Formats: sequence, C-alpha cells, structure tokens
Amino acid sequence: MNAQNNFAKNSLIFSPSGVRGIVGEGLGPEEALRLSLCFGSMIPPGTVVLGRDTRPSGEMIQRLAAAGLMSTGHDVSILGIAPSPAIAFAVKKMGAVGGIIVSASHNPPSWNALKFLGPGGIALNEAQISELRNLYVLDSFKEVPWTSLGKAHDLSLLDDYRKALISLVDVEAIRKARLFAVIDAGNGAGSLVTPKALEDSGCQVFPLNVEIDGRFRRPIEPTRESLSDLAKKVVSLGADIGFAHDCDADRLVCINEKGEVLGEDLTLALIVDQILSKRKGGIVVTNVASSMVFDDVAESHGAKVLRTRVGEAYVVEKMIETGAIVGGEGSCGGVIIPDHLYTRDGILAALKIVEALALRGRTASQVFASFPRYYMARGKVPCSSGEAREVIEALKIGHSDEKLDLTDGIKIIGEKEWVLVRPSGTEPILRVMAEAEGPRRAEELCKDLLNEVLEILSRKLGKLGPLPFFSANS
Repeated sequence: MNAQNNFAKNSLIFSPSGVRGIVGEGLGPEEALRLSLCFGSMIPPGTVVLGRDTRPSGEMIQRLAAAGLMSTGHDVSILGIAPSPAIAFAVKKMGAVGGIIVSASHNPPSWNALKFLGPGGIALNEAQISELRNLYVLDSFKEVPWTSLGKAHDLSLLDDYRKALISLVDVEAIRKARLFAVIDAGNGAGSLVTPKALEDSGCQVFPLNVEIDGRFRRPIEPTRESLSDLAKKVVSLGADIGFAHDCDADRLVCINEKGEVLGEDLTLALIVDQILSKRKGGIVVTNVASSMVFDDVAESHGAKVLRTRVGEAYVVEKMIETGAIVGGEGSCGGVIIPDHLYTRDGILAALKIVEALALRGRTASQVFASFPRYYMARGKVPCSSGEAREVIEALKIGHSDEKLDLTDGIKIIGEKEWVLVRPSGTEPILRVMAEAEGPRRAEELCKDLLNEVLEILSRKLGKLGPLPFFSANS
C-alpha cells in the first residue's frame, strides 16, 4: 500500500454518522469504491438502496458505491437525489438488506460521506462501523465472479415517502388553520419533498433556495447567521412560520412569525410535547448535548428522558432497547418517531410543527414562548483524537469533586446548568457547549471551559494551536 493510500485511510473519519472526508484530500474514487466493497462483504445477499444529496461530488461517489455493491453480488436500487430519511424509508419499504446515503449532512460542500444503513433503514451501530473500518484498513472484501454480479436500476419512491409523512399529521386541522410557511431548502435534497409535503398537508407555501444545480445560495448548515434572508422573507410575506434544512433534510431550524430564529432544541421540544400530549408517559430518548427543556416537557406528561452519546445511531439504539415513543437530537431539530422510521427526519419535523400550531391555535412565537427558557453557548477547538482523549482525562481529574456525566466526553452538571466537552464524531475538533437559565451564565461556563481546554493543550501537550471558535445561542 503506497503512502497516498495510507494518508487517505488515516484521514477518513469513521463514526455511526458515516465515513467522512474532504473530497480529493482523503475521500476520493478509490475510497468510495473500497468502502462499498467492504460494506457489501459485510451484509447478506439482497438489494441495497443508494441515494445522495445535492453536493457536486455526490454523483461520482454514488456511481462508485453502486459499482462496489454490484461487485459483491448485490442488486442496487438507485434513488438518486433524495433526502436522507427518504433513503431510509426506501430501505424499509422495499425490505432491502441495507442502504448507503451519500451525504455529509451539514458539513461544507468540500466534504462528503457514505452513511451505511442496515435493514429497516437503521444506521449501523458503533460495533458494525468498527467492523467496516477493520475490513477497510485490511483491504478485506469479497468480490463475486462475473456470473454473479449484481444489477442496478433506478428507483422512484419520493411520492410514497411524502404520502407516508402526511399520513402522520392531522391534515384536517392544518387545512382549517390556513397556515403560511416559508421553506428554505438550502438547495439541498429537501427541495424535492418539503415544499410539496407542506402544500399537500394544507399550508400555503413560499419556497426559497430550491434550485438543484450543485450551487448553494447559502451555507449548507442552517445557522442563525446563515438564515437572515429567510427571516426577512418570513416577516415581509407575513408568514406564520419559516423552515430551513441542511443539505440532506435530516435537520430542521424554525423561524417564528417575527423573524426570530429558534433553537433546534425548542423545535424538537415542541414536537415531543405534541406527541406526549396524545400518549402520556413513556420514554423519550435524546443525547447528552440536548437542552434541559426536554426534562421539563417530559415531566409535565409523566414521561422519562434517557440520554445517550451524541449521534443518531446511539439515540436509535437506546430507543429500540427501551421501546421509546419518540427521540431525537436537540442540536438538529430532526425527530425520530418509531411508527415512521428509526432515523432523524427534518421534513416530518416541519409537518409536526405546523400540526402543533394548527391544533393550538396560537402564533409560533406564543407557542414556543410557553416552554421554559434556557440559553446555550458553544465553542470548538481544533484537536486530534489523541489530544482530545488527553484533554478529557485531565478534565475528569480536575473536576472529580463535581457531578459528572461521562456518557460522551465529560459533562459537568450544576443546578439548572451544565457544560459539556466532547470530541466531534464528524470533524477533528473538541466541542464545548454550555446551557444555563441566563445567556451570560451560559457564555461564562462555555468560555471558562474553553480556556481550561486551551491551558491543558498548552501545558500538558505543549500545543498552543489556533484560537477557539465561540458562539452564543439562545
């Protein structure tokens, strides 16, 4: 194996969120082909569903993934450009043995990833990803003879997916409410589904950034800073609600009728509240980085919150284990409803939000204001995986006399406040985030831990490095 191939293997990031890399600097044709060969060698015979988001590199990776799967004897159903949850839906509906989603979700356009799904459209868990990585590192895969090669065919299931989504909400109530929604699909795969799904459910819809041509009119990740045009459009049109997706539509950000960008935690909290209002009790699963508002919502309905490591696969694993009725990750606003799919769905989240507004008969600002208010602050520091482990071990020692949650990194828990330091599963960075009842306190907690992380890197590891990134979000 030459040095270039070794570099590519080492620069890929393996996690249940997928195998990610920068296209041309670690993730290229050979990597895409070999990853799909290894995946095809892991799974039983049968059909595999393949789809992608709208990144320019997606078609190249999709074609190579299809070739790898056919080389291991699997037939491939190619959905093409489709939201990630729609690809999972296709795996479940067709009874496929697996699926590959070609998408780096909220990462910049230079990134891409292959996210691997098992039966039912459920993402591979940590042990399965570890098995895939071992096969990849060892170049261990099984190709079939030419007489047993798989075949590829195009698949069209987006209409079925959209109809399945609409069946999960109260269309009559939404139509009576005559809600007006602006949807910024970010020139991503949600452009093909969300506007029509909202229309079919009874909303008046103004679509924004729905052109699919490989160009992104705003940054892929829907943040407060990148959604100023959407916020202005919601206000100028007198809309009731605004929605924004990332590139594969597993995320959702909401904007109220005043043009205020709402935290993803609140978006998911409203959906959880809506579901629990009809099904009292039960279990809600989210991750350790999600807001305390979920505990408040669950308590009001006699439900229990369980927290996992950050990552959809960990949330889903716990949901299946405990029979949870709803789950999701506060950082992205996408909801996981077992009656639909064991995967995050930003389009279903949008439909559930308009359903909640319709049934409650109040404005978005009034509905969201009814929840307890918490504030978050976030930061990140460039850091290798080895350095991240050293930092977290040092923090465990330094904060051993405080209440700690070691589910994912280290979470220091106070009275109605917490701060979390954890390695990212998708980028070579340490993430620091804090939550408190006031914005200044959240910023203070986050900045203090950022400084502590930098001090550890400098003192223990002899690394000064670039300054951390910090942002505050209400």
